[in-house]
Amino acid sequence: MNAGQNTDKQERELSALSPFQLVDIRLYEIRAERWDPEQEAPEELPLSILLHTGDEPPDAEEFGLLLTFETVFISDDSPECTIFLAIEGRFQAMVDMSTIKPEVIQQFKSQDAIVLFWPYLRQMLHDITDRMRLGAPPLPIIDPRTLLSSTDETEENNE
Repeated sequence: MNAGQNTDKQERELSALSPFQLVDIRLYEIRAERWDPEQEAPEELPLSILLHTGDEPPDAEEFGLLLTFETVFISDDSPECTIFLAIEGRFQAMVDMSTIKPEVIQQFKSQDAIVLFWPYLRQMLHDITDRMRLGAPPLPIIDPRTLLSSTDETEENNE
């Protein structure tokens, strides 16, 4: 391999790494409500997954994000339970913030961070639904960025 190929490989490896590291995570809020067995199932299963940014400056080396998840679990064609989870993550820059493009920071905070949240959300949701004996399967192992619900804030930032 010549020097040019080695440099290209190093650049690809570096671009695949996130400039931010998840340094702490906690269950921030949880609500679970069983439905009356006589209620009809909704036509569509509501699913809301949102990433919320904190009030830190955009170039802060440490910042918090909140992932919210809400859905209705169905059992035998009737609504069983509504569950809401909020998980707070603390992130820290692994490189000098002045070296990160603003669009990379925005992309991470509005979409990419969910990849780091996802395993924790899967585990917490599975534990809760298992303890409630809902028999819900675990969330799939997928690219969770495709599931993010849009918000007015997200749409404004993309314009």
